[in-house]
Amino acid sequence: MRFILPILLTITNLAMAQTPTRTGMIKAGDAELYYEEYGEGVPLLLLHGWTQTSSFWQPFLEELSANHKVYVLDLHGHGKSGILEDDFSIQRAAADVADFIRSKDLAPTAAVGMSFGAILLLEIASANPDLLQSMVLIGAVYEFNGADGGRQYSWKEFPEDFQRKLLADHPEGPPQLDKLFASDTDYQVHLSPDDLQAIRIPALVIAGENDVIAGTTTAEELDSMLSDSRLWLIEGKGHIPFDDSNTEEFSRRVLRFIRSE
Repeated sequence: MRFILPILLTITNLAMAQTPTRTGMIKAGDAELYYEEYGEGVPLLLLHGWTQTSSFWQPFLEELSANHKVYVLDLHGHGKSGILEDDFSIQRAAADVADFIRSKDLAPTAAVGMSFGAILLLEIASANPDLLQSMVLIGAVYEFNGADGGRQYSWKEFPEDFQRKLLADHPEGPPQLDKLFASDTDYQVHLSPDDLQAIRIPALVIAGENDVIAGTTTAEELDSMLSDSRLWLIEGKGHIPFDDSNTEEFSRRVLRFIRSE
């Protein structure tokens, strides 16, 4: 598990930063979430992965926002959205993202989720299907006991350059990171085959063929259980299945998918 964080941060410096048209904090459930908006047009919501922030999507924003109004969030406990609450759960985080969609009057919206963000989309699709028009699930899982073998490791165990990146992205500093990595933080997700088969929202399931975190088997299972799904396995890539060699292809295929639904 100690290689997860370097993998999750790999994509963050691939492009010149785009300038948001709007930034703000919004009350979503019991949380205050930081968000940014880019472009104009049909809404598109982007949810980052664990330990990432909204800046993860920078390499894709120019193309994705050309004809869409793109919304990116700092999810619970990440970036400018503060420290995780003691009663945090995946389900609560998903409910608060659902509240964000309602507050911004985006429903039904297309959405893209990376890893942690993809899990939230699955939870929203199960509990609040009216909020999503289509969803792109990258490196998703649907069953996780939240412990990861005890998850007894610290952000301080990673190389210093990754520690600096984490600290730069999380303005509350070590207390914010300590909570993200705490072994008692509730990251449990338990979506049954029946839950997944009941989801009717069109889905594009994406995984790298070398993903050692979520695995291609999980992607194939999701594709088989979701009622309206298509699968894209990306050759030679890992948990984050894109880099500077295929960001344009990723953006084009995502846009083609969401525009067809």
